[in-house]
Amino acid sequence: MFMPRFMRRLLFIFLAVGLYAHLYVHFIVNPNNELSTLTELSKEEITTKVYAKLPFLMDGKDMSSTSLLEPYVRFVSDRKTYLQKKWTETHDACRTFYKVEKGNYEVTCVHPKYKDLVEHKKLLKQNTKVLRFTLEEGMILFVPNYWVVQFKGKGEVQKIQFFTPLNRVSVAISKIFK
Repeated sequence: MFMPRFMRRLLFIFLAVGLYAHLYVHFIVNPNNELSTLTELSKEEITTKVYAKLPFLMDGKDMSSTSLLEPYVRFVSDRKTYLQKKWTETHDACRTFYKVEKGNYEVTCVHPKYKDLVEHKKLLKQNTKVLRFTLEEGMILFVPNYWVVQFKGKGEVQKIQFFTPLNRVSVAISKIFK
């Protein structure tokens, strides 16, 4: 089937704009520095909050599976269980959730624009621009990509990550241009 040259160009432009928009969603960092709580547990509400690119809390005590946390597009998931008392990490996954299975944890979330504070423990403790809160058993925390999260406590935390194909592309691009 022959497609006129104009239609091919138009199709190419739509595909390019769509790819750009999707990659932009993965690279964007919300300039705000705030924590919210999600009260309505539905896939639509979780997805809306994830796209806002700000950390949020929700009660996951009654959540038997992670299907509400999954993106609508094709993905690969990864899970890891932490039993340590203290750790700090950053990530580049499309979606990263931390669920406290046992115990309580003091959590510090650092916006990417303040990530230099992580290297200076004294400045990090004194800074009012980082988010500090307590995660109790059954609670779930969403952390946007490029944020730094630090946990201190005793118990068990499960990290649930979702990677989409274009998320992998955006990670590769960001590593090339670093």
